[in-house]
Amino acid sequence: MRSDRPLPSRTLQYLATGAREGSRNSELLAAACQLRDAGMSESEAEHALVPRAVSDGLTEGEAGGTVRSAFSKSAREPIQSNGERITIERPRLTPEQRQRIEAQNTERRMAARAHSGLATILQKFACGFAYYGNRSPVNLFNGNPRDDWRLILKLFKPEDVVWVGTKKNDSANDTHPPEWIAYCRSRFRPAADWLKETQCPGILTCPNAFKPDTHSRRDTEVLTRRFLVLESDTLDKNQVCAVFKWTEQFAKLRAIVDTAGKSLHAWFEMPAADVLGQLETILPELGCDDSMFIPSQPCRMPGGCRAETGRVQSLLYLDLEGTR
Repeated sequence: MRSDRPLPSRTLQYLATGAREGSRNSELLAAACQLRDAGMSESEAEHALVPRAVSDGLTEGEAGGTVRSAFSKSAREPIQSNGERITIERPRLTPEQRQRIEAQNTERRMAARAHSGLATILQKFACGFAYYGNRSPVNLFNGNPRDDWRLILKLFKPEDVVWVGTKKNDSANDTHPPEWIAYCRSRFRPAADWLKETQCPGILTCPNAFKPDTHSRRDTEVLTRRFLVLESDTLDKNQVCAVFKWTEQFAKLRAIVDTAGKSLHAWFEMPAADVLGQLETILPELGCDDSMFIPSQPCRMPGGCRAETGRVQSLLYLDLEGTR
């Protein structure tokens, strides 16, 4: 790949040796602008720059986005030519880098297919909000919704340390005052201990088990990922039920919580790692909130009363068969 117009020494240096952490994206953007100004096409610039950026530690998606950002603006006047032709070599990738790029390309294609297939899924798996209420293995119609917190806790092993919060920030780090740390530690208890309470102990929980004696709701404190929770802020309740039904092909549905707001939270048994990776690529394209894939992300506890609406968060569906 060659350019008849000269490039600044900064750009040539970047192409040869890359950039250090902290300046990788800015140096890539500057180089992309120079290649644009030198008359190269966007695809030529991506061909030259993306492998360079990937070898520095950026993802292919990040690098491609930066190059596209440069080409979204008009070219400036190129620097004056000195009559020399410049050849730009593609940096050689290690096998690991090449494998990572291939995996990212696969994920991007998978996400594109999922996004284009959303309308088909909503039609093919249409089932409606009442579908899950009517087929819940545990009969929930005759129970008191305020007691649903006891039922959701039965999905965990008795010894699983479960976080239950009265608010999202019921969590401490080691720099907080001792009394706050002690309070936050009290929000992490084995499921069996929570079941000794006489009323719903909080409006929020987390679908995973934490390390014993922790006081911090963060990913590094998660001991075991038990469940994958799905929700959508863009699909209505009937539509998201179609996505839940589609997802049942890949993971076992255990519970659906009506959040007493506009959304539902579906609890699926944690699938195998390869299936989880694919679902994490596909489900956001189907309208699901990808923040729910964070291991320590909170979700709504059934039985709690939602302050904004005054309504009780409740179970719509529950399957306890074969649980711990």
